Amino acid sequence: MFGLKAGRETQGHRFEAKRPVVGSSDADSYAELIDQEGAVIAGFGVRRAEIARQLKDAAEKAGLSPSRMRRSSTR
Repeated sequence: MFGLKAGRETQGHRFEAKRPVVGSSDADSYAELIDQEGAVIAGFGVRRAEIARQLKDAAEKAGLSPSRMRRSSTR
């Protein structure tokens, strides 16, 4: 499609991946494989939850609580 060729290989995170090229044998195993071997979280919801968890952990280490944190009025 559009002159592009599809394949079973993709690149993981450029610094964190265990190996530069990650190959998947089927679509069902892609998300788990790219997470484990490529250091990439494929799903938006899963990625968003991980970011929220890391922010919460960092806030707790800094002694902040939800009542002391302000949300930005711009998104």
